[in-house]
Order: sequence, then structure tokens, then C-alpha cells
Amino acid sequence: SVGGFYSSTFSINSAGSGATGHSLSFDGDDDYVSTGIPYTDLLGADSISISVSFKWLSEDSDGGPSTAGIISNGSSVDGHQLELNINNNGDKKLSLYWADGSTPGSPNMQSSFMDHLIIDFNTWYNVNVVLYDNSVRWYIDDELIDTDYVVFTTLGFYQETVVPDLNIGRGNRVYDTYFNGLIDDLKISVST
Repeated sequence: SVGGFYSSTFSINSAGSGATGHSLSFDGDDDYVSTGIPYTDLLGADSISISVSFKWLSEDSDGGPSTAGIISNGSSVDGHQLELNINNNGDKKLSLYWADGSTPGSPNMQSSFMDHLIIDFNTWYNVNVVLYDNSVRWYIDDELIDTDYVVFTTLGFYQETVVPDLNIGRGNRVYDTYFNGLIDDLKISVST
């Protein structure tokens, strides 16, 4: 069990509007949700699945980074572990970053990009990304879209001072990496 839950660390979903429920709405300026889930609840996982429905409304136009965090516990100053974001380098694609347990103490993160799909504005996407056994599998509407072969042994962490708790709607805490859109039906499952 992780964080008192068996395999499922976190989930949001309510009946109502949105992809499958009352979605969380983010303005892209400074909105985010702190889950209170510490990195230690994910540490050592040898399988991670993140599923989420989202609608991206616009990219950052204030001159800062174009990356928009969907879920992350990262800070390039303090420490990091895991981040799912969109529009890294302005490419309108999803990307996953993680600290691998095989490189303890390294500030470098491993990464995977969903290369076969450009994310459009004002469209709902149902995504599942699975990090397991040296691979990342990207699914849209339960259909496998892309597989990357990567370095993944277990989920590790990098820490200068502290690894932040898991946040929704924000990426790296040092930069302006807020999400502008709607996020719904978010689930993270881990196993060790």
C-alpha cells in the first residue's frame, strides 16, 4: 500500500460537467492544487500509471516558458521526482519526466514524449501514460498510440533541500509553468 491506499495514490472525479465530472479549472497564471501527497509515497515504485482527462485552452503568452504542468512534484532548485506536462519547448505534445532510482543523487531526469499526436486547444483528451519495465506507453482513449523504450528501474528523487508535494495544474515550481484549461478524472496508480 502507498500512502494508505492499495496501489491507487490519488483520484479526482465527480458527477457533473467536464469530461467525466466537475473538472478543475486553471487560468494559466497562478492556479494549482496541492494534493499534500509527499514524494515518499511514490518513491521506489516500479510501475506508475497516470490517467487524466484534460482540455488545454491556450499556451502561455507572457514571455515565460511555454510548458504547462498537468501534475508534478518538481522544483529545479529544491528537488524533483515526477512531472507530466504539455508543450515543452512549444511542441504541443505531452511529455513525462521522472527521476530514476538507478541514478541516486543525480539532478538529471529521464523523459519520454508522446510523438504521434499534437495536442489541439479546446479538445478533451483522455490520456493514460504507463511507466514500467524500461518503457513508457502512451494511450489515448484506451488505444496505444506510442511506446518509448527508456531507462526506468524504480521511481527515485533528487533533492537539494526538499522535494515538493504533488501538485495539479503546475509544473516546475521555479518557473511560470501553470496549466490553462480543465483537468478531470485524474488517477495515479503505483506498485512496488
